[in-house]
Amino acid sequence: MKLLLTILLLCLYLAAGAQTSRQQRIDSMRLAVAQAKEDTAKVHLLMQIAHSLPKTNPAEKIRYAHQALALATKLDDKKEQADAYRVLGKNYNRQSHYNKALKNYRRALQVETERGDAQNEGIVLVRMGLVYNKIGYYNKALNNFEQAKTILEKAGYPLLLANTNCNIGWVYLKKTDYMQAHDYYTQALELYKTNDCKSGIATACNQLAWIYLLQKDYGKAEESALLALAAARDAQSKPGMNEANEILLQLQALTKK
Repeated sequence: MKLLLTILLLCLYLAAGAQTSRQQRIDSMRLAVAQAKEDTAKVHLLMQIAHSLPKTNPAEKIRYAHQALALATKLDDKKEQADAYRVLGKNYNRQSHYNKALKNYRRALQVETERGDAQNEGIVLVRMGLVYNKIGYYNKALNNFEQAKTILEKAGYPLLLANTNCNIGWVYLKKTDYMQAHDYYTQALELYKTNDCKSGIATACNQLAWIYLLQKDYGKAEESALLALAAARDAQSKPGMNEANEILLQLQALTKK
């Protein structure tokens, strides 16, 4: 009992130390911004602050991103403009301001297309798809995910492509189109395996297990859940392990009937 208490106190101490250290870095950057010239270095500092602030403070992230965007636009710094638009889109989404989120993502996409940055084009399209998926516009979500898939395949970003296939699979799963969902999760799984991404393998296998469970193919569901559990353990992914164990418990209950 004393050992557990000691470990808990140590974890709390380390977490508090990390939080203090991050706040000190943010405070230092704020001071540097106040003294900075109106140049690209200041834009970069503003964006660093926007990225460093905790996600629980989207309003502050938005404030700094807007400042960065205004200066980046004045200096015609396309890279930082696109980054600012992405941060704005992400944090308006967190605030449930979905129209504002999509508006900024569209602007980010336009800039990334002009810059010819295929990776970030794909990322922005995926984020737009996630917003549409969140608000139930599944066809629009699929359209954005499919555009991202085409770009990422052509540009050669296998893990981003695998994640996108998972997003597509999730939409089809919500639409109860299990055949299509299975196809996309299987594509994702092969990419994760090829790139030895254990956390991705766990995610794809867990989702395949859910599909098999919904189709009452309990043998395949168990097989996929066990594969997910092993991969999640290798990746030290607690959410992946918890999900796999939940599936296995449900299977145990169902097969006992």
